[in-house]
Amino acid sequence: MSEVIQKVSMQLALVMIFSLALAVPGLEGQDTWYSRYELAREKISASRWEEAVAHLERAIELKSAPELDARTYGVWRKDYLPYYHLGLAHFNLGHDQTALKYFKRSLAEVRSPVARSNSNCSATTRAQSKPRPVPQMTYTL
Repeated sequence: MSEVIQKVSMQLALVMIFSLALAVPGLEGQDTWYSRYELAREKISASRWEEAVAHLERAIELKSAPELDARTYGVWRKDYLPYYHLGLAHFNLGHDQTALKYFKRSLAEVRSPVARSNSNCSATTRAQSKPRPVPQMTYTL
């Protein structure tokens, strides 16, 4: 009899562990800036502009700063340009002034990686990294 009880309790424990594993949300169920941004881009591809705006606004709440080559999850990276895509969605909704506002913000906030790296080093370092003139050699025979 005790073997039956032990077997049933083992099965019950496995069922509970399996149920618990299903209850924990995976990466797809998480509310992250990159999951919202991806959903918005899918909605833009499907011309579902209002839904894209909602997802982009949530992505911006979670991460307001646009970034080129932004780290998403693990080693995955992507360009994060929410204000550009928000401008695109508003433009297609006919909200021209709002679209223009977001396009301007996108241009103001996103810089190329080269510009970003140059702004992080001092003027002295930049001056030292400029190529030096080639010395002139003279030969006498």
